[in-house]
Amino acid sequence: MSKTLLIGICGKAENGKTAAARIIREWTIGQGGTAGIFEISGLILEHCYKLGLIPQGTTREQCTEAQVKILVDEGSRMRNEVGPQYWTNLIVPKMQASGLDVAICPNLRFPQEAQAVRAAGGYVWRVNRLNTDGSPFVSTTRDPNHECETALDRWPADFYLYNMTGHGALLEELVVTLFSYVEALHRNQ
Repeated sequence: MSKTLLIGICGKAENGKTAAARIIREWTIGQGGTAGIFEISGLILEHCYKLGLIPQGTTREQCTEAQVKILVDEGSRMRNEVGPQYWTNLIVPKMQASGLDVAICPNLRFPQEAQAVRAAGGYVWRVNRLNTDGSPFVSTTRDPNHECETALDRWPADFYLYNMTGHGALLEELVVTLFSYVEALHRNQ
């Protein structure tokens, strides 16, 4: 068993993956532990800097819609040309070697990414955001039919979190409760 608890989070764009990762990190640190967030999108962004596709220093949040498309396309290109495990082979070893109590990857997009986290002894969470009427939230900033949005639709996550738009405080409580459960599972392995 790895000392570091690995958590991978999947879900559609703007469904709360990054928020859940931040809540886990902040809660762990608040309890005297160590935690870090390891983003595949960050690796892709660094790769795009090196190729000159996106200006150095541009954060993911600062990316324009066209730059987000570059990130998605370049991520897919490397998976197709180098191999489907390309990004996974970079991120999971970093998580394992971090020496942190908890390492979180909040942007799993493909089955091989989720499976790699699970194979390393980690847990995969799916975060689903609902509109106030209970229907699934669909981001207007991404193509909802792109493989990055659909590849994990039927992949069985270990745990599922549902949050409703406008209820961030409840999401925080749900994340902390689920994290406490998963942390106990990890300790008892």
